[in-house]
Amino acid sequence: MPRVIRDTQDLGPGKPVLIYGAGERGAQFARDLLRAGIPCRGFLDSFKAGECCGLPVYRYQDAPAQLLEECRVVIASFLHGAIANRLSLDGCPQFSVLADRDEDINPVPLARDTEEALDLLATMPISLGRQGSPAPRGGGARLACNALDQCLWVGMDGVKFCCFMPDLLHYQPASRLVPGLESLRRGLYARIDEGRPTCCGSCMFLTPSTCRPGSYRIRSLSLGHNSRCNFECSYCKTRKNLRTGSDGLALRLVRDILGSGRLRPDLEFSWAGEGEPVVDPDFEGIVGLLLEGGSKGLIYTNASIHSPLVEDGLRDGRLRIVTSLDAGTPPTFRRMHGVDAFDRVVETLRRYRAASGPDGISLKYILTPDNAGEEETARFVRLCGALDVHRVIISSDYTLAANPFAGQTEDFRRKAQAAGLEVSLSPWTA
Repeated sequence: MPRVIRDTQDLGPGKPVLIYGAGERGAQFARDLLRAGIPCRGFLDSFKAGECCGLPVYRYQDAPAQLLEECRVVIASFLHGAIANRLSLDGCPQFSVLADRDEDINPVPLARDTEEALDLLATMPISLGRQGSPAPRGGGARLACNALDQCLWVGMDGVKFCCFMPDLLHYQPASRLVPGLESLRRGLYARIDEGRPTCCGSCMFLTPSTCRPGSYRIRSLSLGHNSRCNFECSYCKTRKNLRTGSDGLALRLVRDILGSGRLRPDLEFSWAGEGEPVVDPDFEGIVGLLLEGGSKGLIYTNASIHSPLVEDGLRDGRLRIVTSLDAGTPPTFRRMHGVDAFDRVVETLRRYRAASGPDGISLKYILTPDNAGEEETARFVRLCGALDVHRVIISSDYTLAANPFAGQTEDFRRKAQAAGLEVSLSPWTA
């Protein structure tokens, strides 16, 4: 585990400092180091290069190796988990994480090898309905998991087998990543078979199976590494715009994985995550590679920016999209999304629908106090008809534990079905 420090006094004597993170927190720490008389050789950053506080800023992948050897690194960034994983995997010999006095820095799971990774994961169990660590069943059946066998989740902080699993591995070339995932998968199954603690031991999706695949091949790829977004949605609580650029890590990961032979020919991918996919600088590169490889995909987009790639994918049936419109009128849309883009979004959706089949587009409506009125939902239903969109997803605010709009949801559903729409209810409205 990396050492957590609160101020310059916690550093103690040692090598000069390199600050990882050329943002506000890193700049303040540089000023603190100057006042304390502690030498600082500059900044590392995942995206930036240039100068900060009169000191050089190096993109991490371009930083001189000798500089890294001569300095100790202090991570001064809200993305400390992902950065610490990357430094650990790259063999950085000495680094710390800077935290404010009242800030609770969660332990960053790092591992030097598979066994240490398995030990760390055992301390972070997934709890989804089953209690305790299940033991192997009789009759030749062993516990198995679809996600462990064929899924890969790529997030802002690392990669993992499913959305419930703790982030543990950060991006690296497939020559190390894929064997590492295979080794980790085998280790998890071995511990499950032996009844030893694992992060997966109490997961409800771990079920008896007589056909556990012998090797890891990816059929489902979920992309959520992007945090760039051009909306300010009222219900959004994600870590939006923490990464305002791209250093190409996910693009290189997808390129390497495509060349690794680990993808199944029926691969399907989805892109949701923390931000708007189309504004990611690597969107076209990543989606283009996946489509060229024969995959099909689902893009969660706000449709504020027309993408020729998305339109082409809709036209040939390789892509589908989901858009949270959440309104039937421009004023409500502005309250819901913080931008005046209703007409632009509707026009993009009209262009997409002209290119797609009847099942290519789903419009989502997240019910909140700002848009749950009967007239607003009625206008949304009429808009779906005008756009010739047939699929609708109704949800309550996903940040709430229960749906406070049960009556409105049922009325909305009946109204939409009466208009000939195919309605799905998200888990939060169940």
